[in-house]
Amino acid sequence: MANTFFVYVPAGSAANFVIGTRRLMWGWKDAALDRRNNASGGITNREIASSIEPDDLLIFGHRGPDPRGPEVGYRSGVFAEVMVFKARSRLHSSTEVVWADDIYPNRVDLEFVEGGEGWGADLLSADGMLAFRNSANAHGTPFRITHNDALAFETAALSETTGFALDPSETHDAYSLAVRRREQSKLRAEKLAGRGEAPCDLCGQEYPATFLVAAHIKRRADCNPEERAELSNVLLACLFGCDALFEAGLLGIDPTGCVSTVRHAPPSLREAVQVRIGHVVTQTPRVLEFAAEHWASHNP
Repeated sequence: MANTFFVYVPAGSAANFVIGTRRLMWGWKDAALDRRNNASGGITNREIASSIEPDDLLIFGHRGPDPRGPEVGYRSGVFAEVMVFKARSRLHSSTEVVWADDIYPNRVDLEFVEGGEGWGADLLSADGMLAFRNSANAHGTPFRITHNDALAFETAALSETTGFALDPSETHDAYSLAVRRREQSKLRAEKLAGRGEAPCDLCGQEYPATFLVAAHIKRRADCNPEERAELSNVLLACLFGCDALFEAGLLGIDPTGCVSTVRHAPPSLREAVQVRIGHVVTQTPRVLEFAAEHWASHNP
């Protein structure tokens, strides 16, 4: 089962936290990782951070209780902001300048899952709150806990009415899928704006709302939290080919705002692609920015 890591972000690191969440990465100094962690049996913080695997959860807590206070008080505290990410990489080294105050060369690439405010032990568990405290007292390095059951915030996402049945046995995967479907439902409702029928943005054909989905233009996994929720980054795409062709990178939006081919389609799909080419989607600058990123992601 995937592990869960808690990372404490102090109030003084607010600017770095904004940059990290927008760039979808986090980093630590060598000096912090090379210290021994008594709360983890005396292994080094680097050993803990090096155990991060893709798809593990990293939970960041910002502006929380004072970690120097008593343990019992910490359990009952809350964090002003919590952000949940999935790891997209193992720990790796980079000297690219990202943060203004230091390099933080030991880094993990992230994929945003969800965020919240005022989270405490009711959602994070008492063990999770203490993991934040241990992280704080270890210079903000990650502190690992292993849960056999879903944490309360995962259970909340799984239990919401989303119209889909989910198997909670794959806790992290099911939780991420539940959040994605909740997000899809919200964005789709905002794009439809009460309409029972609407045109597909990619082919122009009008369909009942049942056959339209909200499709991110910039690849969803590459979006930071603000981009994930921005309506300029969302199309209504029909389930009769447009959603799948766009997701696969066989269709895209060119710099003029028209549907075009991003890469060559196999012979069996060429007709489906050709009939959609040339449809005018938009000429809104912000949409075209996202479209350029979609195009680039399929032409690395």
